[in-house]
Amino acid sequence: MIVKTEAVVLKTAKQGDTSKIASLYTDSHGLISVIAKGARNSKSKFGSALEPLSIDEITFYHKPSTELYLLSNADSTGKIRKLQSNTEYLIHGLMIAETIMISQVKHSPNAELSFILKESLMELNRALCDPFAIFASFLLKFSNEMGFAPEIENLHDISPLVHITVSLQNGCSCTNRSDKTIQLSADAYSLISKFNELPYDALEGLKLNFNQRLEVFSFLVRYISYHFDKRFVLKSAGLLNYG
Repeated sequence: MIVKTEAVVLKTAKQGDTSKIASLYTDSHGLISVIAKGARNSKSKFGSALEPLSIDEITFYHKPSTELYLLSNADSTGKIRKLQSNTEYLIHGLMIAETIMISQVKHSPNAELSFILKESLMELNRALCDPFAIFASFLLKFSNEMGFAPEIENLHDISPLVHITVSLQNGCSCTNRSDKTIQLSADAYSLISKFNELPYDALEGLKLNFNQRLEVFSFLVRYISYHFDKRFVLKSAGLLNYG
């Protein structure tokens, strides 16, 4: 069966002398793997369409009996043309792509997840928000779509020097510390609240320092790990010393 759909290129690898294997998140079939024959030739018909994070219109041959589909055609939509030339924004995009790679079961399409994936990559391409703010907002939307959205409260009149005990079960502040809680500064909790509630355009101009990023990242990783019942590890985060 010939399938035409929009897809995000999550990861690629060399195959033989001239081909590529690509992991894609598609609108129609969710996470799939395809082989693009001749994609590494200088005159390949695929051009730049198989660059990581590219959003493409693709055509592939779907066979229920195989896990690796033949990619017939891929045309870049041009929606993230600038992203691949901005290193910091690119790495945060790779972290988003890796989140999809390690969390999703193949052949399980999710229209809302596909939407928030492409939305976040296009926001990174615009480069108007702090890239970490876009990444953190994506993880919170991802958690919501996976069914374990944190119930982040909007705490008023709290000193930024105060530390808050936060439940890993639901994201609420609590009074008793345990192995199911984490300590967060009021500043970090306030940032998470903003990322959880505000649209991307309301985050424009917000700049985070490294310590703020690291504290929010550590919470989100522990929170998602708790709900996955396994460590949620993003290797690409090591490129920015988050991991």
